Formats: sequence, structure tokens, C-alpha cells
Amino acid sequence: MPPARTDDSPREAWTLDPRRYEEARATLAEGCTAYGDWMRDALRSILSEQQ
Repeated sequence: MPPARTDDSPREAWTLDPRRYEEARATLAEGCTAYGDWMRDALRSILSEQQ
């Protein structure tokens, strides 16, 4: 994150590190997959209890 700026300070371009960006993207994808699996299992459990 760039430092906070005041209204009169110039804008700074962000420089992305491709390696860190790719690591973050992969971690986010893993988290979405794990959450999806957890949600699927939880819904199956609830539905089986209702039958």
C-alpha cells in the first residue's frame, strides 16, 4: 500500500510485483475453493437433516 496522501500531494503510480501478485491470486483461488467445498458440505448436511 502506498502511504496516505493529502489532497495537495501528487498521485503516485503503484508498481505491482508480478510474483507477489501471482502468489496472492493463487492463495485467493485456494480460499474460494475451500469456502465453496465447505459451503457445499454444510448445505448437504442441512438438507439431509431436513429429510
